Amino acid sequence: NGTGNGNNGTGNGNNGTGNGNNGTGNGNNGTGNGNNGTGNGNNGTGNGNNGTSNGNNGTGNGNNGTDNGNSGAGNGKNELDNVPKTGDDSMPPIFYMALALMSLLAIGLLSIRKKKHIS
Repeated sequence: NGTGNGNNGTGNGNNGTGNGNNGTGNGNNGTGNGNNGTGNGNNGTGNGNNGTSNGNNGTGNGNNGTDNGNSGAGNGKNELDNVPKTGDDSMPPIFYMALALMSLLAIGLLSIRKKKHIS
């Protein structure tokens, strides 16, 4: 029986070790609070990503401006619809300009001849 009481004392020593483990558990709770702080830091990073997203929206607006430029180029092509197409049989404008030049030369030559008088 005396030896049995000695074993009980050893059991009490184990209980002390159990209390030591409880202290370690409290230390882990402190580490858990530290992780909460890290979580708040990640929220800050999330806000930074939102800022980057706004930057991409700005780039989207730039592309819309480029599309408007293409629309302007499309309007420029519409202005050339009256140009004679290949195989068009109408007289080109240069023909009328050459005809007008020949008419002016003929008028000039005839007016010089009229001024000569034979006496």
